[in-house]
Amino acid sequence: MDSGSPARADAQRRRSELSSRAGIAEGVGPVSVPRTAGSHKVVLATYSSYDAAQHAVDVLARH
Repeated sequence: MDSGSPARADAQRRRSELSSRAGIAEGVGPVSVPRTAGSHKVVLATYSSYDAAQHAVDVLARH
């Protein structure tokens, strides 16, 4: 089956529709919506070292 076949195009269209229904952009992954209601906010991040993570904790603790 070549890349321009109707079956391949149909399969791609179905994947795109399913991704849209699930709130997933192609090649991006799940779409997240920030939850800012309430008295707190959650911050998720990845740090390259313990010192960088500790600095972030210290900054957040001051606020």
